[in-house]
Amino acid sequence: MSRCVASVGSEHFGSWTVVGSRPLINLPIPIVQEVGVSPSGAPHELRMEAAEIEQPITTPSSDTARANAGALVIGLSAALAAGFAASAWIIGMQSVIPATTVAWWVLAIGFAVTAVAVVNVEMHREVHVFTFSEIPLAVALFFASPLAVILGRLAGELIVLLWRVRNPRKVLFNIGLFAAETGAAISVFRALVGHGNIANPASWAAALVAVLVADAIGWISVSVVIRWHGGARESLTTLLIGAGTAFANTSLALAAALLLRESAASVALLGSLVGVLFVAYRGYSSLAQRYASLQLLYDFTRAISGAKRAETVLGAILQQARKALRCEIAEIVLVASDGERNHCVRVRSAHDDATVSTIGEINVPFWHLVVDEREVVLAPRPTKRSSRSSLLEELGVQDVVVAPLFAQEGVAGYLLAADRMGDVSTFDTSDARLLETLANHASVALENGRLVERVAREVREREYQAAHDALTGLPNRTTFVAALVEALEQRGDDNVAVLLMDLDRFKDINDTLGHDTGDEILCLVAARLSSSFASRSDGVTIARLGGDEFAIMLPHVHDESVAIQFATDARSVLLPPYSVRDITLEVAASVGITIAPMHGTDAHTLMKRADIAMYSAKREPNGVQVYDADTDENTVQKLALVGSLREAIENDHLQVYYQPKVRLADESVMGAEALVRWFHPEHGFMSPEVFVAIAERTGLIGGLTRLVARKAMAQCKEWNDRGHDLSIAVNLSAVSLLDPTTPDLIGEWLIESGLTPANLTIEITETVVMEPAKSIAAIERLAALGIKLSIDDFGTGYSSLSYLQKLPVHEVKVDRSFVMKMGANESDAAIVKSIIDLAHNLNLRVCAEGVEDRVSWDRLASQGCDIAQGYYMSKPIPADAFSEWLAAWEPKRIEPIANVERAVSAIGQWR
Repeated sequence: MSRCVASVGSEHFGSWTVVGSRPLINLPIPIVQEVGVSPSGAPHELRMEAAEIEQPITTPSSDTARANAGALVIGLSAALAAGFAASAWIIGMQSVIPATTVAWWVLAIGFAVTAVAVVNVEMHREVHVFTFSEIPLAVALFFASPLAVILGRLAGELIVLLWRVRNPRKVLFNIGLFAAETGAAISVFRALVGHGNIANPASWAAALVAVLVADAIGWISVSVVIRWHGGARESLTTLLIGAGTAFANTSLALAAALLLRESAASVALLGSLVGVLFVAYRGYSSLAQRYASLQLLYDFTRAISGAKRAETVLGAILQQARKALRCEIAEIVLVASDGERNHCVRVRSAHDDATVSTIGEINVPFWHLVVDEREVVLAPRPTKRSSRSSLLEELGVQDVVVAPLFAQEGVAGYLLAADRMGDVSTFDTSDARLLETLANHASVALENGRLVERVAREVREREYQAAHDALTGLPNRTTFVAALVEALEQRGDDNVAVLLMDLDRFKDINDTLGHDTGDEILCLVAARLSSSFASRSDGVTIARLGGDEFAIMLPHVHDESVAIQFATDARSVLLPPYSVRDITLEVAASVGITIAPMHGTDAHTLMKRADIAMYSAKREPNGVQVYDADTDENTVQKLALVGSLREAIENDHLQVYYQPKVRLADESVMGAEALVRWFHPEHGFMSPEVFVAIAERTGLIGGLTRLVARKAMAQCKEWNDRGHDLSIAVNLSAVSLLDPTTPDLIGEWLIESGLTPANLTIEITETVVMEPAKSIAAIERLAALGIKLSIDDFGTGYSSLSYLQKLPVHEVKVDRSFVMKMGANESDAAIVKSIIDLAHNLNLRVCAEGVEDRVSWDRLASQGCDIAQGYYMSKPIPADAFSEWLAAWEPKRIEPIANVERAVSAIGQWR
C-alpha cells in the first residue's frame, strides 16, 4: 500500500554531522548583481550593502490557496471517516466471528511493524511509502473479527504516526484513510465470501479484491491531497506498482494464513521470506533512488550549463537543487568581494516562493565550518531533542545540509538545502555528497556566468567608450555622424540642421590657466548644453567633436530661422560666467549652420560647410552664421584654381604691373609699386585677393613672391640704367615674412638683378606689425641689407604706433579708404592729417594711396604728405606702358597731356 506523508511537519532537532572537507583557498571572488544602466548610457553595478531588500523573482503561491488546501484535507478526512462508518454499519460490528481468532493487540503489533519497515518512493513534493500492511490485513480478514481488525489497524498505525508526525492535520488524514481502507476491505471481503475459508480458493480471490479496493481508495485520496497542495497528479505507474505490491503481499499473507492453520511454528519460515522480500524492496528502492539522483544530476548540469546570466544561473541552481535533494527550501548565499559575511547576497527558493535579498551581516551557526573551513555540514532530522537543537530552531528548519561554493579565487558562498520532503525521511551522507557535487557544478556555472557577464559588461563599456567622448560623456564625432546619416535617411520632407559650435578664445584659457582648467570648462559647457537641450523630444543630438568644438543636430526644422534661433539660444546658455578654481571665466561661442538639403544631402558635406560657416561666424557680431556658398573659399572651383595657379607660376604666365609713386613736393616720379596680375585662360581676369589667398593657403606663396620680386627688381634696374632714379616696392605676405629663409632669398635676388638695396622697398601688412616678436627678426635682417620697409594699408587695422618705434620701418602708406573721400569728408581728412603728423614725428615717410583727383592731391600736399599713388597719376600698367608713361610725364603738370592720354588709352583695358 502507499501512504501520503506531507513534506513539512517535524518538530524534532538534532546534532550536526561534518561530511568531508575541501582544501583551503585564500582569496574569495567578488559577487555582484547587475541591475541596470546609468543615465549617460554607461553600465553600473549594485554591490552588496547592509540593507534588507526583498525582490521576488518568481510568482509566489497564495497563502489563501494553502489554507484552502488544508481545509479540503480536513474535509476529505471527514469524508473518509464517514465512509468507514457506513462500511461498519453495513457489515455490523458483531457479524460472524471466525473459529480461530487473533487478538486486536496482536494485529496492532503486526500493523506497527509493517508501518516501520517501509520502502520509500518519493515523487514530486510528496513521499509515497510502500509498506507490507497488506500482509496483516489479509490474515486478519480470515482470523479476526471486524472490530479486532479495525482496532488493531488503527492502534498500530496511530502509534507510528504519533512517533513520526507532529502535524495534527496529517494524523487526522491518515487515520481517516486507514479506517476507510480497512472498512472497505472488510466490507468487500464479507460481501463476496462471508467469513471466508482459508482453504477455499474463492476466499483467496475475495481477499485479493478486498486489498486492491483498499489500495485504490488510498491512491485516489493521496492523489486528491497532492493535487490540492499544488503537486502533480499521481501517475498510473504508481497505481500499477501499488497493485503489484498488493498482489505480492496478499499472496504472501494467504500463504502465511495457510501455514498458521496447519502449524504456528511454520510462520518462522514465512518470516524469513518476508525479510528477504523486505531487503529486496529496500534494495530496489535504493537503486531507483540512485538512478533518479544520477538523472537529476544530469538534468541539473544541463539546466545550469544553458544559463548565462547570473540571475538565470541562480534560479536554475535553486530549482534543480530542490528537485535533486527533494527538499522544500534551497538557498544560495554569495559573499562580497572582500570575503566578509557582512556583505552578502542571499537568494532563497522556499515552497513556490523565490526571493533575492541584499543583506548585511549574516549570522548562521555553520558559517565558520562551511565558508572558512570549506566543510560540508549535515544536520539530519533528529528523533529527540539535543543540546544543539537551538541551531535548527534558529534557522527555522527541521533538517539541513550545506555545501560551500568555490570559485577561481576562493570561497564564493554556500548552497543550502533544508526541510526534506516527508516525515519519514531526512538528509543523510549520500544527500550531503550529492549536494557537494551540485555545489561543485554550481560553482563552475556561477564562475562561467560571472565571466560571461564580465565580458558582456566590458563589451558594453567599450561600446560606450567608442561612442562617447571620454571627457564630457557626450556622443563623439563617430556617433554624431552616424546619427546625422540616419536622420538624413529618414528625414522625408523635413529639413535637418547641423550646428557646429566653437568656443571663442579658448586657446587663451589653456595657455594661461592650463589644460586642466580648460577641461573643466569643457565639462561645464557640455553639462549646460545637455541640461538645456538634450531632454527635448524632437531628437536633438549634442556631441563633442574634439578640442573646443561641439556639434548639435536638429532632425526636424521647418526653415532657416528655427536653426538660427536654436543657435542663438545655445550661445545664450553658455554666456553666464563659469566659476573654476576660484576664478570666474566667461566663454562665448561661434556657431556655423548648415541645413539639408539646402546646403548638402550627405553628412560629410554638411559637416564641412558648417565648419566653414562657423569660421565666418567669428567675424559676425552675433556669432551665428548660416553657410553661404559665395563666401566659401573652399569651393570646388576655387580648389581647382590651385592647379592652374601652380602651373601659371611654374610657366611664368603671371604678369607684373606697375603703378607710379609721385612726390607731392616737386611732382617727380620716385618709384613704382609692383602688382601681380593673372589672366586665367578660362575665367579671365582673376582678382589678386582671390589667388594670393589661395597661394598662401596652399604653400604657393613662396613661388609667387619669387616670380614677382625677381621681375620687379630686374625691371627697376633696367629703368635706372636708362637714367631714371626709381625705387621699386614689392608686397611681402606675412607667410613669406615669417619664413626665416626669405631675407637671404631677397638678398640673392638683389645680387642677381644688380639692383641696389636702397632702391627696394618691401611693403608688409599691418597684421605683421601686431606681432613684433615673430616678425622683428626678419624685418631687422631686411633692414640690415639696406632695404626700406613700408607698412601697407595703415589705419585700417589695430596696430599701435608704439610698435613702429621698435621696428626699422621707413614708410607708412595711408589706406585708400581714407584718401579717396577726404575731399568730401572732413573726418577722413582729419584722420589722414593725424597719420601724417604722427608718422613725421617718428621720422617716417608717408605715402597716400587712392589719389583719384586734383582735390585730394592738393589737400595731401597742403597737409605735408610725402608721396601720392593713385589713378590721378596712373592706373597699374604693364612695364612697357609704364616706360611710355614715364617718358611722357612732366613735373609740375598734373593735367593729362597728349602723350599721357595715348599711354593711358593703350592700357585702359587692364583696369
